[in-house]
Amino acid sequence: MNRFLGFFILNLFFFSTSVLAGNLDPPGPPGSTMRTLEEVGSWSKTLPGNIRFQKVLNNEAVLDKETGLVWELAPSNSPTTWGFADTVCHILKKGGRKGWRVPTATELASLYAEEGGQWKLPTGHPFQGVANDFYWTHTDYINALDNNNPNDTTTFGYAVHGTNGDVTYKMKKTDSYNVWCVRGGRDQ
Repeated sequence: MNRFLGFFILNLFFFSTSVLAGNLDPPGPPGSTMRTLEEVGSWSKTLPGNIRFQKVLNNEAVLDKETGLVWELAPSNSPTTWGFADTVCHILKKGGRKGWRVPTATELASLYAEEGGQWKLPTGHPFQGVANDFYWTHTDYINALDNNNPNDTTTFGYAVHGTNGDVTYKMKKTDSYNVWCVRGGRDQ
């Protein structure tokens, strides 16, 4: 008798959940989830600065059409330590949007292009107030040559120079540099 009752309850459960769930078939064929390269940016493109960059978000940010990343129009030029750089971006509200972050070294360096034998922000870029100083990135520097602690990521972090895009490592806890926040990319 208990076996029959258990079977009955189990069937009643499955029947009632399928009735409550309704029709589980999709209403039609699935739509494409693919996006065009124009929609997501393309790291293979080489665009001149006046075409590559477009002001967005109430003219407070800039879309990079090569990478698909959105940058602050005017980066913060209030030097801070590496550890506080995340906070600067996380609390940022630009163009009516939150969700900003510290870029990776690769992302920040990608803004720069070689023109006339010099690396710089491309001619025609719309950025304002970019300092002749370094900007923190979220990328840790690992000193593989340090025999005492070859995997130490607590001491150094990469920074990118605002004038020429040079990438180097700096002391996270004692050095203070600027922050240039970005949206999109790895944290989407």
